[in-house]
Amino acid sequence: MKALRQAVGDYLALRRRLGYQLRDTARYLTGFLVFLTRRHGRGITTALALEFATADAKLSASTRAAQFGAVRGFAQYWHAFDPASEVPPPGLVRKPRHRASPWSCSDAALAAVLESFPATASRLHVWTWPTVFGLLAASGLRISEALHLERGDVAWATGTLTIRHTKFGKSRQIVLHPSTQRVLAAYDRRRQQFFARRPHRLPPNFFLSEHGTPLFATVVRRVWRARCRAVGLLKADGQPPRLHDLRHRFAVEILRRWYQDGGPVEPRLPALATALGHGNVAATYWYLHSTPELRAAASQRLAAHWKGGDHASRR
Repeated sequence: MKALRQAVGDYLALRRRLGYQLRDTARYLTGFLVFLTRRHGRGITTALALEFATADAKLSASTRAAQFGAVRGFAQYWHAFDPASEVPPPGLVRKPRHRASPWSCSDAALAAVLESFPATASRLHVWTWPTVFGLLAASGLRISEALHLERGDVAWATGTLTIRHTKFGKSRQIVLHPSTQRVLAAYDRRRQQFFARRPHRLPPNFFLSEHGTPLFATVVRRVWRARCRAVGLLKADGQPPRLHDLRHRFAVEILRRWYQDGGPVEPRLPALATALGHGNVAATYWYLHSTPELRAAASQRLAAHWKGGDHASRR
């Protein structure tokens, strides 16, 4: 196990030097090492890799496939050093072929979640959670991007955020609405007041727990689901929306307003793709054909266009 543990560290270090971030991969491989220790496994086998990836039935199919893929990727690396170690064949644990449909809700429903936290000045988390959720809804950030924001990434003079820790390793800037700027500024003041008497040095993260530590995405997701259930904000299947659905909601709302204002939509898509941090504009096009609200808005514009043309021809 000691050799495997060292090999995992070397493998992650090598791939990170190539530009990969591997936050999830590192977590999955650490979990696999713990799993091997508990199972008294001496090496990687297809059976153990498959058991590890599928043991927790509560995990989504995508997460189980990602765990299996992480182990298989490392197994390919380790096989060069230990030919007796097995490399699990691909495809044993598959990702679902369909993407989750974008979800949206009314402003009032979202406000109910954000306002469900009691305004207790002595506690920081009652300000942290609604600020995080509100920022995701107003900016379309990924949760990882929001939690890796540092205070220096917020430019108060220009009202912009610099997103440095992105999915594809590229930095970008987004412009915030004045109302979002005011909320972030209010949170920053409360944050400074809360930690004013703390002797230890705080990490640079903009969002912190009451212990002065960075937030974990798993905790943020758990709080989001709990608050959605508390106010009755549920999807058609009776489950609370995912935290990532706030990002979908942002994209859908932007596109819907573009359709409704009558201006051109397609030339604006690269700007939205940049704001969302998509690797290419094709990922942004997905919203156009996967959302009933957008299809309805597009149909209305098309109908209005042809109606105007018919009226003009009769004249």
